[in-house]
Amino acid sequence: PPGVRFILSTDEYDKYEASGSSPSDEAARLHRTWTELKRRGCPFLRVESLTMDVRHSIIEAFTAKYKRKEGDRVPGLEIKEDQIFKLATAAAASQPMFLRTILYVLRLSVEINKDVAVDAQIDQYLTAETPGDLIKEVFDLCNSFIENGEVPAQNILGRVLSVLYASRHGLSEMEIWGAVEMAMGSQLEPRTKDTILRILDDLTMTV
Repeated sequence: PPGVRFILSTDEYDKYEASGSSPSDEAARLHRTWTELKRRGCPFLRVESLTMDVRHSIIEAFTAKYKRKEGDRVPGLEIKEDQIFKLATAAAASQPMFLRTILYVLRLSVEINKDVAVDAQIDQYLTAETPGDLIKEVFDLCNSFIENGEVPAQNILGRVLSVLYASRHGLSEMEIWGAVEMAMGSQLEPRTKDTILRILDDLTMTV
C-alpha cells in the first residue's frame, strides 16, 4: 500500500575486526540501523534458519524439477535417500544459500561430468564452513570444467565474471568472448564457450 516501506537486512550486529576490539556488551554490538528501528517501534519479522522438514522439501523439490525425463540428452540429478539425509542434517544446510548452492553445483557437475561421484562431492562441499568458502569451491570446480586440466591455468571463468561485473548494462555473447579473448591473447574453443554458457545459465539473467 502507499506509504508502506519494507527494510530488508542480513545484519543485526556490527562487524568488528578480528583484533579483539569487539565489545562484550551485546547491546553495544547491535547494528545502528537495527537499534534505530527498534527505538521507533517498527514491527519486524525475523527469518529463522531452515527447519529439517523445509530442508527435505527443498531437496526433494529440486531433484524432482531436474530429474531426467524421457528424451533428455543430459543426465538428470538423482540423489539417494542416504544422500538426502546427509545433506539435510548438515548444520550448514540450515542456511538457504548454502543448501541451494550445493544443489546447484551437484546438478551442474552431473550434467558436465557424467562420471561424477555424488557422494564424494557432497562430502567435499560439506567441509566448507561458510557460504563464501562453498562458493569458492564451486567457482574452482566450474573453472576446472572450462579449462579441462589445461596447463598453465588461465582462470577463464574469473575473466568472464570480471567483465560481466564491470559492465553496467550486461554484455552480449560476442562482447564477452571479445573481451576475454583480448585479455588471454588467444581464442576460446567452441566447447569452452558452450561450457561457460551452461555455467552462466543459472548465475546470470539473459534478456
